[in-house]
Amino acid sequence: MAIQDFALTREFVNEAANLRGYSIRLAELAIELAKQAGETVSRPLSKAQIERAVEVNGAETRLVMDALIGYLERLYREGRLPDDAGVPRW
Repeated sequence: MAIQDFALTREFVNEAANLRGYSIRLAELAIELAKQAGETVSRPLSKAQIERAVEVNGAETRLVMDALIGYLERLYREGRLPDDAGVPRW
């Protein structure tokens, strides 16, 4: 498939939209963290502000995923994980 053809596929457009949404949320987080730190916020954001947002987002995502995995493991141990849960059976 040619590059031009791929650029018009639904998969490409959906992924591009998802990445843009992610970058918008990261920028909003960077702005909030900068305000909390008493920094001046102007566009474009600084590299340090973006890097801080990426780090915080990663830490928060790990916490949420660890909690979700723990919850699913507990359901599995208790025999309450639905058959159609779509998760691996550890």
